[in-house]
Amino acid sequence: MSKLRNQLESGKPFWKKPRYTQTRATEVFEPKQGAPPKTGSLQVAAKSGMGEGGWKPFVYGGLASCTAEFGTFPIDTTKTRLQIQGQKTDGKYAELKYRGMTHALLQISKQEGVRALYSGIGPAVLRQATYGTIKFGTYYSLKHLTVKANGEEDVALNVCCAVVAGMVSSAIANPTDVLKVRMQVLGTQSSRGIVGCFQEVYHHEGVAGLWRVS
Repeated sequence: MSKLRNQLESGKPFWKKPRYTQTRATEVFEPKQGAPPKTGSLQVAAKSGMGEGGWKPFVYGGLASCTAEFGTFPIDTTKTRLQIQGQKTDGKYAELKYRGMTHALLQISKQEGVRALYSGIGPAVLRQATYGTIKFGTYYSLKHLTVKANGEEDVALNVCCAVVAGMVSSAIANPTDVLKVRMQVLGTQSSRGIVGCFQEVYHHEGVAGLWRVS
């Protein structure tokens, strides 16, 4: 009652509630001498060796690679067709059917349809998703471990980490590249999808067939 009486005497409306402002508390860790303070998320990112971007470079890199694969895949198909023609070991591809990239694009579209230009797009996108993630993850992990052990970073160290990351990711993602090339060569002649192509290679050539030219 006394509080209500005071509000009436002061002339302030008692039905209005006071406004409160919320402030977001940020946990700040004690920085090292000569270094700026870091919040919790930045410190975790720095400890993981991935920089301040966290998981975003991996996701954005994978999405960009998959998008680029869709745009450039017809050119990759014509490249594969041009590479296999004129073989002496396999009579099916001994004939020189295409005179160049443009001629190959037009002939494949005319004889087999536009869909043939995208034969093998499934394993190609799968390769981009796995290859890019493994490559970036391995590179940043190796770089973080070596910098932590040596205490400094240089160009030679980055090159070595990049070479090892490329070798590991290529070896792991090679089966998807084999399936992609097989489906590009067959085009619309084969109705098998990525699973059917995998089963065919495994049945006739075994596990080693998935790592040819690796």
